[in-house]
Amino acid sequence: MWQQDATEARKEARRGLDLAAGLKAYRKFLGLTQARFGCEFGYSEKSIRDYEAGIRDVPGTLISKILLRGDTELHSLFNVKPDPVPRHIKSAIFQRLLEATRYFQKKNLYDLFDAQDDIIEIGFELKHFGAGQDSVVQDRVDQAWQGIDAMYKNGWPGHANVEWEQEALAKQLESEKRRQLRQRRIKKRAATL
Repeated sequence: MWQQDATEARKEARRGLDLAAGLKAYRKFLGLTQARFGCEFGYSEKSIRDYEAGIRDVPGTLISKILLRGDTELHSLFNVKPDPVPRHIKSAIFQRLLEATRYFQKKNLYDLFDAQDDIIEIGFELKHFGAGQDSVVQDRVDQAWQGIDAMYKNGWPGHANVEWEQEALAKQLESEKRRQLRQRRIKKRAATL
């Protein structure tokens, strides 16, 4: 039943498929003239004008260059709405995200943000999104925790580990206390002279 509804929704969304209009909307989104847009992507102003008017087909290389920039999605470029995700799939994703979050909170996390990428990945590990089978959330959290725990112990690439940072902070506080004590001694000696 839901598969039929999703198929019908996709067909409806794709009726307005229009690459020329999507290209024009993207250029306007960037705030560029046809000449500047063409220069940016290595095409002439006339080519861009013809692509936007639908006179010539938009080459795949231009589409690739646009998508590689990462500031638009394919459905936007083709001027269609993205495929709707059925409500029960959205609900399953949300439940998996909550479950993964709860399991991670039971771990010795310094900050839930450290597990954010893993939680999102676990949430979307459903057959509907191409996984061989739905993963078991607790098992995946345990696997992900091993990597996070190792980063806590060994430090993130390019960052010092947490224990070293705590030791450095403690040394800095101790040094500040000693400096303040020296300042008091100097003031006390100056007052007695």
